Parts: sequence; structure tokens; C-alpha cells
Amino acid sequence: MTGALKGSIAGAVAGSVLDTGGASLGVLALSGAAGGITGGALDRAFAGQKTTVSDVASNAAVGATAGVLLGQAGKAIASKIAEASLASTARGARDAVAAAVDPKQVATVVGAFDAQAGTVAVGRSGSGLNPLNPQVAAAAQNAGGLGARNAGVRGGVGNCAECSAANQLANQGSNVGNVRFTEAVRPRTGAVVPKCTNCEKMFPGQ
Repeated sequence: MTGALKGSIAGAVAGSVLDTGGASLGVLALSGAAGGITGGALDRAFAGQKTTVSDVASNAAVGATAGVLLGQAGKAIASKIAEASLASTARGARDAVAAAVDPKQVATVVGAFDAQAGTVAVGRSGSGLNPLNPQVAAAAQNAGGLGARNAGVRGGVGNCAECSAANQLANQGSNVGNVRFTEAVRPRTGAVVPKCTNCEKMFPGQ
């Protein structure tokens, strides 16, 4: 691996660290370019060669490209790690609530999280939606509206643990489309409860 490419990688890492507010292509490109120039110059110095203007331009171009590509990849990996960590936190919170509730009163418990906001919530079936968030009310229209009774589902639309958790996160400022759910569990047995068709319609792929 050339010094220019090594420098680009270092620059990309630096850019990712510095650019904690979001994936700024400018920061990643500049960091990669600077690293590429520095790495290329060091390579030539060790080889007893001079660095020309053409060398600087070439190393900068390689570094900028590598900086963007590698920096963006690093951010994507960091995002997945953060999401996995939140999912784990949500499962832990779900299990704690499932162990504490009266299984005769609560049929299902689920964890939920918003990776963008970094928030976690636990929903319980039959707990109500108070105050009802407009986003959840809108999502319920995809399943016939709040309170609607649909074939194959025991409770009405909005009664599920997923609705409770999503409503909590939405009231904390989350976009309902960003909410992700853990597996729902039954406190009485600990068994995993598949998402019902109401929730599939309200929160598709979540």
C-alpha cells in the first residue's frame, strides 16, 4: 500500500471523527486529500525523490476520493453498531418490564428504539395511547383506523404493545418511520409474539 493511500485512510478516519454532526463529504474529502498529500510526500522523501506540483495534485485527488469512500463506509459501520447497541438496550428494558408487570393484566410487551434520536421505549398492550400522537393516529388509518376490528387480530387497532411504544417515542419527538421494534414477548410465558397484521400495516418493515 502506498504512502498516499495510507495517508488517505488516516485522513478518512480523522474526517469521520471530526465530522460527528453528519456525513459531510467536504470534511471527508479534505481530510483524505491532506492525508494523501502527506503520505505521498513521505513516501518520496524516504525514496530520495522530490515532490512536484503534479505529485501533490495526484495524491490529493486519490486522497479525496478515498477519504470520501472510506469515511462514508466508516460512518455506515458506526451507525449499525449504534443501532445494535440501542436494540440491545431496548431488549433489556423490555425484559425488565415483562418481569415486573402482572401477566394477567398485560398480554404483550415490546421494546422500541429510534437510532437517529438515540431513544428507547417499552410498550405494553392495552395500556392506551395518552396523549395520542398524530403520527400514530395517521399510521392507524392503514389498518382501518384506531379501534377498528380486523379479522385474525384479537384486539382493536391501537391496542398492541407496538402502538404504545411508537406513541411514546413519537411524543418524545421521533419520526414514527424511524422507529424499530424488538421482538414482542408474552410476560406470562416469555414466548415471542409475532407482529399482528394491524401492526404490519401500521409499521411496515419496522
